[in-house]
Amino acid sequence: MPTLFDPIMIGTMKVKNRFVYAPMDTHFATPDGYVSRSMIDYYAARAKGGVGLINVEVNFISSEAKIWPAIDGGVLDIGDDSRIPGLRELANAIHANGAKASIQFTHVGKYGPIINPRPVPSAVNPPLYAPNMVLKELTIPEIEKIVDDFAQAARRAKEAGFDAVLIHGAHGLLIQQFLSPYTNVRTDEYGKDRTKFVREVIGAIKKQVGADFPVMIRVSGDEFLSDVGKKGYTIDDMVKIAPVLEDAGVAAIDVSAGTVDTTHWFVQPWYQPKGCILHLAEAIKKAVRIPVIGVGRINDPAFAAKVIEEGRCDMVGLGRGLLADPDFVKKLEEGRPEDIRRCIACCACIDKAFEKVKMKCAINPELGREEEYAIRVLPPKRQRKVVIVGGGPAGLEAARVAKMRGNRVVLFEKGERLGGQLLMACVPPSKEEIKNLIEYYEVQMKKLNIDVRLNCEATPEIVLQENPEVVVIATGASPIIPKIPGVDGKNVVTAFAVLSNKAQTGERVVVLGGNLVGCETAEFLAERGKKVTVVEMLNAVGLDFSPLYQPYIRARMVQNGITLLTKTKGVEVRPNGLIVENEKGEQSLIEADTVVLAVGAKSENSLYAALCGKVPEIHMAGDCEKPAKIMQAVHEGARIGRVI
Repeated sequence: MPTLFDPIMIGTMKVKNRFVYAPMDTHFATPDGYVSRSMIDYYAARAKGGVGLINVEVNFISSEAKIWPAIDGGVLDIGDDSRIPGLRELANAIHANGAKASIQFTHVGKYGPIINPRPVPSAVNPPLYAPNMVLKELTIPEIEKIVDDFAQAARRAKEAGFDAVLIHGAHGLLIQQFLSPYTNVRTDEYGKDRTKFVREVIGAIKKQVGADFPVMIRVSGDEFLSDVGKKGYTIDDMVKIAPVLEDAGVAAIDVSAGTVDTTHWFVQPWYQPKGCILHLAEAIKKAVRIPVIGVGRINDPAFAAKVIEEGRCDMVGLGRGLLADPDFVKKLEEGRPEDIRRCIACCACIDKAFEKVKMKCAINPELGREEEYAIRVLPPKRQRKVVIVGGGPAGLEAARVAKMRGNRVVLFEKGERLGGQLLMACVPPSKEEIKNLIEYYEVQMKKLNIDVRLNCEATPEIVLQENPEVVVIATGASPIIPKIPGVDGKNVVTAFAVLSNKAQTGERVVVLGGNLVGCETAEFLAERGKKVTVVEMLNAVGLDFSPLYQPYIRARMVQNGITLLTKTKGVEVRPNGLIVENEKGEQSLIEADTVVLAVGAKSENSLYAALCGKVPEIHMAGDCEKPAKIMQAVHEGARIGRVI
């Protein structure tokens, strides 16, 4: 059986192991699309972390090929020879840290408003997010120009010193638009044979870079357009297309899924099961002789090993897994998988990409700041006694960083286990991945020999007894109790209490508040057979979820039998339910055994006020300063750990 650390050949290129960095748009480029210093540091860190092959994020082959411009940072451009020096520096940095370097490039076709009308195979079916976008069918000379643009991009990559190139033919971009019956209804040779365009691209590239230079392609094994009521190609079609790509000269096939209109398939959120698209790679592997790369929420080392050993694919692509921990491969190879900071599938990174700003990871504050955030041990004279109050993500990250820098750290946690609100966040359906983060911090506290004191609620007197030079208050937040009649009744509980198993509900439940906590509590209860109604004042529930996945979350809630009432507010709790008022001012009773409050949280920072002026240095971190999400808590903890 092959293993994760067996070498493999991709054409003439030997890769030292079976790990591939799956290309992800970072927006770390300069605003005009050149390689930046932070981008070089970013990729060098992942090469140093042990991955065998790095596929640098998508470059655009011309000005008309681009997706939207970034607001913060930029998207890479490989459209002219002035890009070569920066790309060469990037390739050299990857090589210097032990990995092979490939680079991805593409044309987005209908996706992206830079040019209007957009050049497409056929002027049909604009993006679902922009139904009024004007599309223009490409002429034969225009197609020939784009084919040459792909070839020239490959030439530049080779001249820059890359070992291979990766054609982006997935996620609904131009090549996939030619392959798909949904976007290609041409009646000429490019419509009668929908593989003609991609075959011409591969042929032109091979002619430009030589037969021995590896050319790979990323495809969507299935468009999954049926999810949005449309008809595209399926895996049965791609199994027939894959051998055509092999015959055309590609050296490996990287198998993703979906389109920009079905994003939840190519960047799978927490409600998609681990390895949910690996069956696509497995099917394609049976149809070709060249290596096949599988992707899709592979963040568990044991799962990755099993995938390779069972022969489901030849290599595993890690995208978000290497955002969360660039040393994933190195830690595994060194026999310490417990030290891997495993992705929690929150998709905060993808949100940033679609917000057109620089990528961030919720649990890895170092991402994009590898040099700035490198841990440097303080000289002895600057090391401090640090007391941290609160064992949630902000306090834990502050403790980890402060101790790694040489400080003496004591952490107080009033509960019996570390994790803070993470302990509740991992309870709702499909949120088990958050346990990864809790377990990571528990391991790091032990390995760093941090003095953790559980079941100890820190008072001002207890903190001062430690004679701290620095205090970090990370005491979190508590639920907001709305000021409505009856809210103190015995039939009223908070979502916090439900998710922490401190309160039980009856069979009929009204959840007051339809943001993240309310929706997740509703799903948790519905899964246990409760009849659940969610009441939300705004015009939709789940507005603080990732915008990419809000429609799917709402649909899933309805499928689970949850009633969603929007533009509705709770005005009075009664023993038999909740009186609500709609936007017309009409009131009615929702009969329920239990009312669950999920209208928000308020900071718990009384300890900060009590200690101000009594210790040399004091900080607030996480929800105790302002209630937010995991990303804000972890990042603030990391910042404070570095400024101490």
